[in-house]
Amino acid sequence: MKTDKELYKLFSSCPELHFEAANYKPCDTYEMVSITLKEFERRSDGFLQPTSESSPVYFVEFQARWDNTIYH
Repeated sequence: MKTDKELYKLFSSCPELHFEAANYKPCDTYEMVSITLKEFERRSDGFLQPTSESSPVYFVEFQARWDNTIYH
């Protein structure tokens, strides 16, 4: 996590806020960490990993500016 440090601190200390902001109720509890995929050198702003292996994982990207190709 090189950018958006304040958001990362908030969501890593309280990952359930991410789901609450998205109005989504997950079926598991999650921990948010930052990961780097080495070969491609791709960084995620956050990675929500579940406590059980059968639940989905979530990659998080924070946007701080308007982008017409993302927002509808």
